[in-house]
Amino acid sequence: MFSPREAVAIALDVASEGMDHGEMPIGAIVFDDERVLGRAYTQERALRRRIVHADLLALLQADEALGFTRAAGELTLAVSLEPCLMCMGAAITLGVTRVWFARESPDDGGAELVQSWAPPTELPFFAKPREVVGGILRDEARALFAEYARGTGLSRDAGLGARPQLMWSGAHFRGNLQRASAPKVMSKPARPGTSVSGERTLSYLVATPIVSLSSST
Repeated sequence: MFSPREAVAIALDVASEGMDHGEMPIGAIVFDDERVLGRAYTQERALRRRIVHADLLALLQADEALGFTRAAGELTLAVSLEPCLMCMGAAITLGVTRVWFARESPDDGGAELVQSWAPPTELPFFAKPREVVGGILRDEARALFAEYARGTGLSRDAGLGARPQLMWSGAHFRGNLQRASAPKVMSKPARPGTSVSGERTLSYLVATPIVSLSSST
C-alpha cells in the first residue's frame, strides 16, 4: 500500500499534528495491503498517562478494526520514533510483520533487542517482525524534535491539558515524499540519551548524529 518513505512521511505528518496539541512529535500508522487500520500521535501530555504512546494507540485501533479477522497481506507499523519494548511487544502480538521508523531512540528503543530475540519455538501467531528498518526520513524527524525542543512546538499548542479524542481517520493521507535517501544498513551504536521531565531522550534526538538500523530476515 505504501513504500517505507511514504508510510514514515505520513507518520511524520501525524507527529506534527500531535505537536500542534503540545505533544512530543511522535506519530504512527498501522496498515495492511488495503487500508490504514490505525493512526495516532502520543497522548502523554493530554491524558497525563505514561503508556499512551503513539504506536501503541495506533496498534490498539488496528486491533479493534481487525478483531480476529486476518489482515489483508502484510501488517506494517510506521512511526516517527523507534518503538519501545512495550510497543514492539504489542506489534508482535497483533502480528505486525514490518516495522519502519524514522529516528532511533537509544535509551528505550526495542528494535535491537527484538532482532536478537530467538525463542526456542517461534509460534506462527507470535513471531518477531520479519523486517525492522530505522533511519527512514531521519533528518525530517530530527527537525520536528528540534522544533519541539525550541518551544515552537509547544507554542502551537491548541489546548495543552485538554483531553482531545484520538486522531484517527481512514480517509486519504498526505505525505511529503520529497525526502531523504534510503537508510544504509549499519549497526546502532550505544550512546546515552538525556531524559527531560520524564519524556523520551529529547536532547539525544535533537542533537546527536546516528547511523541507521536495518534488518530484514
